[in-house]
Amino acid sequence: MTSKNNILILAAGRGLAMDGIHKLKLSVPKTKENLKTRLERQFSTNLNVVIGYKGAEILSEWPEINFSYNHKWYETGSSISALIGLEKIQNQLPIIIMPCDLILSDSAVNKVLESEGDVVFLKQRENRSESSLNCITNSGKIVDSYRGQKRNNNDLEAIGIVKISSQKCLTSLLHHNSESENSFFVEYAVEAFDHFLSVEILDAVYEVNSVEDYLSLWETSNDFS
Repeated sequence: MTSKNNILILAAGRGLAMDGIHKLKLSVPKTKENLKTRLERQFSTNLNVVIGYKGAEILSEWPEINFSYNHKWYETGSSISALIGLEKIQNQLPIIIMPCDLILSDSAVNKVLESEGDVVFLKQRENRSESSLNCITNSGKIVDSYRGQKRNNNDLEAIGIVKISSQKCLTSLLHHNSESENSFFVEYAVEAFDHFLSVEILDAVYEVNSVEDYLSLWETSNDFS
């Protein structure tokens, strides 16, 4: 698989529920590859990573990575990390932005790579938390979003992956006036740019937010070859 996309991984957060381990070091069932190595293989590129928590450790172990540093990682949300990373690689469109706590099947990655335009990727999930970002769509475009439990069964959940292909979209994100310090990037993006396409991911995507999530992945998942 070859890719002309640039991948921006948001990896600055501490992940308090993960016993202090950095999520890029997590091993994936079956392949036993760590998540950093898996992402490089799947996207066929050197990663651009926004670091913060354990930044020195990450660079010491993987000095070859292209990195940006969020100096306020301990008090800001993923939107700030994304904007820091985008500033550095803004001349390298298209750019795929995603958090480091997602494990994707190869088929899900292919869907992301093949999708064209400015895209927010969504998934139909039954169990949603109060922090879930649900998107209202019309004719393949995102028209609104809201947090919490879904109000309509047709409303899909944003999984945290955004693809930026146009200069117009990138400019809107970099120059949007918003209280973004504590917000999630996808929520910030949808607010800043009102022409995002919606693409549903039907293949396996697993989010690791806690040790319990990780143990469950090892016990039950056969989706990640």
